[in-house]
Amino acid sequence: MTSDLHQHAEQIFSEAIDRNGSARIAFLEESCLDDLELRQEVESLISHYETTEGMLTSPSEASHQLTTGMDDEFSIARTGAGGESLIGSYRIIKTLQDCEQGTSYLVEQESPARACRLDLYQPLPDRSRATRRFRVLGDQLDHFEGPGIPDILETGTTDTGRGQQPFVVTEYVETCELLEYATTSDSRTRDRVKLLRAAGRILMHAHAIGVVHGDLRPATVLVDTEGQVVILDTGIAIALGLDRSIAPGTTGSLESSCCAPESIFGTRDTRGDIYALGVLGDALLGGQADQGLRAILDRAMQNDPSERYQSMDALASELDRWLHGKPLEAGDGDFISEVRSLARRHPVASTCTIILAIIALAACIMLGSFNGTAVDEPVTSSAVKQPLVPEPVGDPGTGSPTGNK
Repeated sequence: MTSDLHQHAEQIFSEAIDRNGSARIAFLEESCLDDLELRQEVESLISHYETTEGMLTSPSEASHQLTTGMDDEFSIARTGAGGESLIGSYRIIKTLQDCEQGTSYLVEQESPARACRLDLYQPLPDRSRATRRFRVLGDQLDHFEGPGIPDILETGTTDTGRGQQPFVVTEYVETCELLEYATTSDSRTRDRVKLLRAAGRILMHAHAIGVVHGDLRPATVLVDTEGQVVILDTGIAIALGLDRSIAPGTTGSLESSCCAPESIFGTRDTRGDIYALGVLGDALLGGQADQGLRAILDRAMQNDPSERYQSMDALASELDRWLHGKPLEAGDGDFISEVRSLARRHPVASTCTIILAIIALAACIMLGSFNGTAVDEPVTSSAVKQPLVPEPVGDPGTGSPTGNK
């Protein structure tokens, strides 16, 4: 079975588990069509999922008990034997982020002793669906191989008295935003392209196991103290049905610019991740992008998903070709693509330029028409030249011609 088939099966599977009975059968028939191998793979994933221990717990029940229970309505933290604040078995060191989506804590795990990040999300109205998708995401990320995504130590839901709240515990990594890192380190263009390629490769591996990030933005694409790219909250927002995760946003309008146009209609797939990475690359490279890089970024940021790179692997490979000086699939930027690129980056100035060009062209046409229209003068009798009559040759007195005798 190819990785593309497995990825496609994972995506259909994550949607299918939200449906039951005839609705699920109809969805599978519509999604798989006549592809028997794909249908068998999806049904195998569903069968495995429904027989795992995690599904023995009803979605209406909490999978974990992190807090002191129903009496802990206003504060999920409890006091430990030593007077310290605890969330379950985790000792709270400090609050990292408190926002509309929930609260993120820096905590310490007792055994084994290590620093962790605990994200506790607000109770969700559609608890059954969120619980299923959240558990599937945890199972999928367990199969992620390679660096770039912090190890997930624990996921689940907990009943805090406010309702069931999803939570995620990951290893804590000291990081800063990718764009901040590039600015403070004064990195060269090639170094920045390598960072962008590294992010693409991390996402490529996530896509290969059927996980779409769905929330790529400056706050979720980071660099650690060793200069390695780290991507936070992979798949979290999609699994919980949120616009974004707890990760804070600090760069204003760029946050919303990372959302692909089709996300307005609820579509978040791998091509949306490609669009978002293109926007981040555009901000990362700024005026350092040559024609080749400009062509790569423009293709990644096409409004029509079908005109973008169709896989994260394709985008990462294209960046790799640029680094090695090889021909690009996106081309080196012809005149038309350069004009489109300029219009996308400077829409107001481009519109004004086009208007002025139209006005200038119209003026030239009018001036040319005026100069090309001749005004004929009236013809008078004096202006008509008479034909020349040759003078007679001979004796004027006799009128006879002269000649040799």
